Amino acid sequence: MKLHNKKSMLRTAPHSPPPRKKTPIITQWLYIIFLIGICLYVLYFILKQAFTIQTTGVIESQSLVIKSPYSGLLTMFETHQSQLITRGDIVGIVSPEETCEPEDNTKDERLLHYRIQEARLALQLLIDEHQIDQREFDRLRAQDRKLKRALEVNAPLNNDSDKLRVTLAKQEAEIKMQRAKINLLEKRYQELTESTRLIQPARCRPRSIVAAQTGTVSTVAVMQGDAVKAGETLLTLTPQNPQLTLTAYLEVSEFDELKIGDTLTIVLPDDSNSSGRVAKITSSASGLDKLEYDDYRPVLPQLKVILTPTTDAEAQRWARFDKFQVLVEGVQ
Repeated sequence: MKLHNKKSMLRTAPHSPPPRKKTPIITQWLYIIFLIGICLYVLYFILKQAFTIQTTGVIESQSLVIKSPYSGLLTMFETHQSQLITRGDIVGIVSPEETCEPEDNTKDERLLHYRIQEARLALQLLIDEHQIDQREFDRLRAQDRKLKRALEVNAPLNNDSDKLRVTLAKQEAEIKMQRAKINLLEKRYQELTESTRLIQPARCRPRSIVAAQTGTVSTVAVMQGDAVKAGETLLTLTPQNPQLTLTAYLEVSEFDELKIGDTLTIVLPDDSNSSGRVAKITSSASGLDKLEYDDYRPVLPQLKVILTPTTDAEAQRWARFDKFQVLVEGVQ
């Protein structure tokens, strides 16, 4: 058999290009888009770092600290956390450390008795002087009437009687005042004699601690029966409408154009953005950057900035993060 004369069907069949798959093209475009996204994010991060200034701050809610004005033993203190305290309420009672024997008030009684005796003597002197002047006044008036009848005139002939009349009026007023003074002293003397003979000295009496404002107890630092010192904190109150502030320390070189009323971005602990308005800017070393000489260059101080919420809604959000550290952002 002559097989070499037969033609191969594989060599003589017509050629066609193989079909192309679309999946690799889509994958390439997704890869390119992913690379472009990474580049844009890196570019955004670089620009943000270049034009945005960040620092940290702490949100603080207004609180009222009640301290003990006296040293001693806290004999009454029933305040607990979350309790509502109204202005004027007695928070506790402090008994002094010093123990004193009751004082005898007879000393004050005797002193007051001496003052009454002196006042009565002074009144008697005024009355005697008034009586002497009154007799002299009557004599001058009688003498004046005789002269007027003898000379048949109506005009007064002696001016001394007019002067004595003024003196007598002053004396009567002084006598009236002295009697009122004696009445007051006698009333006080009667009250003192009717009271107990033994009294407790003021420095040894228990003293009450009164709340100066209304608020809710947030923290309690002591317990009943504790020994406290003057100035020691007893409890902390949160007012009904507390004022929220954010305190941050900023670099002068970065925030040199910051002014009161500017708004800064606040990043809260839950990663949500808020805003705060600059209410106060202070610096403990303002102007020292101008003191440059030889090789000395002073370190620029930091600015202490107080921010407040821009709206009531922002204030409610801030209230959830009392004493939390937050991020403060500004644009250069």
